[in-house]
Amino acid sequence: MSPLYLPYFPYFPHFPYTIFMPLRQHLSQTFTGFKDFFAITVWVFRFYARIHRVQFITLILVSIALEFAPLLSSWLLAYIIDQATLLKAQPQLIPTTLTTIAIMTLTYRLITMLLRNIYGYITQKFGTSTDPLLRQQIGDKLRSVGVQVLEGPDTVNLITRAESASGRIMHYFEQILNLTATIITFFGTLLVISHFMPIIIPLMFLTAIPTFFLDTHFLKKLWRYDIDSTESRRLAYTSLYALSNPRTVQEISLTGGHKLFTSKVSRFFGDYLRFNHHTRKVWYFGGLIISLPRILLETAAGLWIIYRHILGFITLGQITFYISLINQSISTLTSINTRFTNLNEMTARIKELKQIFDLTPAFPDGTTNLSVLKTGPGIKFSSVSFRYPNTTKNVLTDIDIDIKPGEKIAIVGHNGAGKTTLVKLICRYYQTTAGEILINDNRLNDLKIDSWYQNIGVLFQDYNLFEHLTPSESIRIGRYRHNFDPKEISTAAKMAEAHDFISTLPDGYQTILSERYKGGVRPSTGQAQKIVIARFFYRNAPLAIFDEPTASIDALAEKKIFDRIYQFFTGKTVILISHRFSTVRNADRIIVLDQGRIAEQGSHAQLMKQKGLYAHSFQLQAAGYK
Repeated sequence: MSPLYLPYFPYFPHFPYTIFMPLRQHLSQTFTGFKDFFAITVWVFRFYARIHRVQFITLILVSIALEFAPLLSSWLLAYIIDQATLLKAQPQLIPTTLTTIAIMTLTYRLITMLLRNIYGYITQKFGTSTDPLLRQQIGDKLRSVGVQVLEGPDTVNLITRAESASGRIMHYFEQILNLTATIITFFGTLLVISHFMPIIIPLMFLTAIPTFFLDTHFLKKLWRYDIDSTESRRLAYTSLYALSNPRTVQEISLTGGHKLFTSKVSRFFGDYLRFNHHTRKVWYFGGLIISLPRILLETAAGLWIIYRHILGFITLGQITFYISLINQSISTLTSINTRFTNLNEMTARIKELKQIFDLTPAFPDGTTNLSVLKTGPGIKFSSVSFRYPNTTKNVLTDIDIDIKPGEKIAIVGHNGAGKTTLVKLICRYYQTTAGEILINDNRLNDLKIDSWYQNIGVLFQDYNLFEHLTPSESIRIGRYRHNFDPKEISTAAKMAEAHDFISTLPDGYQTILSERYKGGVRPSTGQAQKIVIARFFYRNAPLAIFDEPTASIDALAEKKIFDRIYQFFTGKTVILISHRFSTVRNADRIIVLDQGRIAEQGSHAQLMKQKGLYAHSFQLQAAGYK
């Protein structure tokens, strides 16, 4: 089926004068759009109703009342004009009439002022509450869906787009309120118009249809471009962040690499602005042409009303009221179309925000509740193989490991051997592709994830310091539900060799860990890592997993920390990942991974006797320290 074309205008040869798509397809998409619009509106209304139900309902009623204010104002003006005309013939009524007009005008002004103040107060309250509540709910939702979902590129793109939409939800809510009130006012106006000029009602709708199709087409075009360019936008904004971040801009300045970053920014925004400007130019000029029938309709209606006055059928005040009524109704219909068009655009964006809350975990949670363990758990890998989603190559293959309760295990291997992936499987960020993992003879997949997490502590190599916190707070989040004891915090810091430098900070344990805050001090990379290690001493979990915990710490402090790890976690299960072979030699057992498989395992002495991969790597590192 070919598109239906409107007349061709030579002055705008590139304008797509079509109904924009086959009619059946357009109606189908319009219906889908209405469904999305309704679903998003219900979701947004529920969000604000939970903030304060009474004020939410009040805001709806006030919005409707305010939309009727212009209609009432036009009627009041018409009444004043007619009364002024009558007073010429009946001057004795001047005091009474003027008093009545004054009371009506003051009442109207006071009521509208009161309603606007109520509207402003409630919208301001909702506006200031929106961002913190919404971000808290997003955080809770993202925490519940799991790492596998969050690391997917589609989810990352969705979160990127939803970030920009989160600031629009209050505006969307206000637009919905205004649209609802405008529609109610519009039909009230049509009811009045139907008594003196019913023929204009269908004509108004007919002149509005082309504008609706035009706006819908171009909004979908812009929205589709936003979707398709999300990846490029992420790259551009990441480059912008690198150019404005004090930590990255130093290296960029030293290397002269700013041109690479600015080129990525310029490339995206150049394409984006060209497409956006061209599309909107065609859209707005097309809208100007399509608006001509509506302008002619307003003019013809005004002339007809004046003609009726000349014939003596209506008063001078009624002329004012009727012309104002028709102009308001036509402009209101245009406003409804414009607001709906804007909402249609925002719906597409708010929909992505709602999709965050529609995310589901990649796999269901287990049903077995694991109590808080007093000693370290046993962990068994049984023929485990794993490959990441949307890939075909195994990262781990046929892994069989039996870790005894309280055993200290070290896992070593070259970069990419699968060491960190092994830890992610223990944390159940992902499920195995083949085989299974047992925790104290319970299938890991069967455990409730929160009950499992209360028994483990994990320090990844890409740790989080949380620079807006103090050392005390940063350490305490390792076991936040535990009753706070400053002595335990300082003890954990001493174990991690962090206490001495924390004590030299301006406010000690209460100093914010960033120079971007008043009185704050940014620790060195090694100092930051010590604070994070202290967090895990404080957590004191039955299962402690350290993934390259001392990569930025000097050798002397590193030896002390590892000695304390082995001593402190007595009776606990410890899994230690490190590329420094000297730090793992005291482990009960060392497992060597190579290309996703177990190459060797045994104690340090046993592996050195085998003179295999471990012994060779150990000797190479030892030679490097000589």
